[in-house]
Amino acid sequence: MGDQVLHPSGTDQPGPGRQRCRSGCGPEYTRRLFAFPAAPVAACPGPVRPGSGKHPTGGTAGKQGAPPAMELVLTADPTRPTGTRPSRRLRREGKIPAVVYGMGAEPVAVSVVWRELRQCLKTEAGVNAVISLDIDGKRHTSIVKEIQRHPVRRDVIHVDFLRVDPTRPVTVDVPIVVTGEAKKVAAMQGIVDQQMFSMAVSVRPDSIPNEITVDVTDLDIGDVITVAQVALPAGVEAVSDADATVVQGLATRSTVMLRAEAAKSAKGEGEGDGEGAPAAEAEAGEGESAAAEGGE
Repeated sequence: MGDQVLHPSGTDQPGPGRQRCRSGCGPEYTRRLFAFPAAPVAACPGPVRPGSGKHPTGGTAGKQGAPPAMELVLTADPTRPTGTRPSRRLRREGKIPAVVYGMGAEPVAVSVVWRELRQCLKTEAGVNAVISLDIDGKRHTSIVKEIQRHPVRRDVIHVDFLRVDPTRPVTVDVPIVVTGEAKKVAAMQGIVDQQMFSMAVSVRPDSIPNEITVDVTDLDIGDVITVAQVALPAGVEAVSDADATVVQGLATRSTVMLRAEAAKSAKGEGEGDGEGAPAAEAEAGEGESAAAEGGE
């Protein structure tokens, strides 16, 4: 297991798998531990120089600067035997059978250490992480195209890696996260129904977003947010059907009851106003008759 420097971290507290810098830098400088082969450990040279805003490593301190891009390197063994029994033997040894294909090259049967692969997929990018596969000393930029699991135990039994060109768009599924509070829906006791949980997008491998956010603050009962209405980051193009529903505001039985009560109240107020007007006219008529008699 190796250490990979992450600076600045931009976190207030070191998260799981992170350690505080022991040289006085505080939470701005942390180290994340990875199981896959990584660069040699770079010791933190010390705290931020006063007034410089720069860390001695050359990175910007604090949350103002983004951490440098980190290359995920995973070693793949191209010498694995194929077949059911050899694959089972590999899994018992903590390895996963895999195949690497794409970019016009011949598919290559490989095996990877499951623990190392899991660490690669535990980054913020998740399964869309860009992984540099080391096959016999040669690096292949790739992404995980498919993960096959056991139907009962849900253990990973096989992985497909797709070679990608860093300069050309690829199609990936990005998770959708709903944000905001739909107060209009809540006021009518409706529900916010999310029908799409991931969106297929076309984007360059180095620009794959970790998630796509959909704001439902202005959502009302009967409103629908489609794929075409979702704001995407620059360089990201939706591949999913533009008319497909992402989120909608639905009425419930409680909503129907509230509307019925509101309609009944409005009708009652209207009838009350209508009955009052004839009574007032009758009283006015009686007053005029009495005045006429008095005059005679």
